[in-house]
Amino acid sequence: MSPFLLQISVSAAVVIGVLALSGCGSTASHHSSSSSASAAAQSRPSEAVPPPTPADDSHSPVIVRVGKTKITEAALLRWMKVVSPYAEHEVPVPPEYNGCIIALHKKEPIDQGGEGHAANTLKGTCEQKYETLRKTALQVLINDAWLTEEAARDAIKLDEAALRQELKESTAAAATRPGGVEGFLRRSGRTASDLAFEVRVGQLSGKIYQFAEHKTPAITPALIASYYAAHKHDFALPDARDLYILHTKSEAAALQAKREIASGRSFASVVKNLHVSQPIGAKEGLTLGLTRKSYAQRSLIDAIFSARPGVLSGPFHLALNPAYGANGYYVFQVKRKVPAHQRSYAEAVAAIKAQAPEQLHKKTLAAFVKAYKARWRAQTDCSRGYVVEACRQFDGPVRAGDAFVL
Repeated sequence: MSPFLLQISVSAAVVIGVLALSGCGSTASHHSSSSSASAAAQSRPSEAVPPPTPADDSHSPVIVRVGKTKITEAALLRWMKVVSPYAEHEVPVPPEYNGCIIALHKKEPIDQGGEGHAANTLKGTCEQKYETLRKTALQVLINDAWLTEEAARDAIKLDEAALRQELKESTAAAATRPGGVEGFLRRSGRTASDLAFEVRVGQLSGKIYQFAEHKTPAITPALIASYYAAHKHDFALPDARDLYILHTKSEAAALQAKREIASGRSFASVVKNLHVSQPIGAKEGLTLGLTRKSYAQRSLIDAIFSARPGVLSGPFHLALNPAYGANGYYVFQVKRKVPAHQRSYAEAVAAIKAQAPEQLHKKTLAAFVKAYKARWRAQTDCSRGYVVEACRQFDGPVRAGDAFVL
């Protein structure tokens, strides 16, 4: 599945109740754009940046800014509840975490350290839960802010009719679940505005992938020549052998097969009567382009590559090897040696035309995603106490992540 299709499927799944915490359009109602951005969005039939949702508290302190998008403390606290996997979307309450400690205390016996020691241990567990939820929610909120800001930067517009249709289908799917749409919203901690926002962000991410894919260069003669020059090693062919080969379980069967071939029968006709598995890549006893890496059994490869063409060789015995499950007897005849050589440019053109589009697409998409992450991390300002990996203030090692996922 391509990254574009993945984004769309994730968006749909989130709306109908699968709480996917990927950074690709899985948040809602937690972005608060500046008034000028909102006014600009309202003046267009298809907004590049979704407007803030009613659940955001405009009076709450802003803790993160991504370009023109603001993330408030209220939005973070609400979204921590949404992403919480615990019962009733519980979020431990700092600094004492009393409710969380009581809940854990009911599940875990008091150890030999006594009540005080147990309380400290459980408090540490609750604090860890809180920090995990906080970081997860912040990362999701920031990732969605990146998507909306990137869409605005690239002047990406949505098809409002398609947007309404997807929201309609998603809402209808949610309606079939226990408690209907209201039940889904209550269980997930979302609002109706959240659903609409998630669908919009999901479609924006898909459009961004399309925008990136359109940057893939066309396959021109100059590009083919450049590709060949840069990847010459890919068109170097190793020393190889074309040969006839068969496999039997017993030495007697191998000797019988060798006698029949020596008397004039073809490998194909002899192999047809052997009801045992044959070497990988052999078709009716013939293997073309065998290299030293074709078989894992080094001793058999060495025997083949040291044999003279036209000489019927074997039986060659291989003892049982637990790693490969290979045993039995082999009879072979090298048909011809194929020396290692470099495929010419003319020979490589067809292969390049077949291979280059996919490789160029991957290279283009990976370059876009890398630039996208660097661009928005540099524009993500996080207040002290709210710094996560996506913030420019983050000074720890940044994980590379998937090279093709926004």
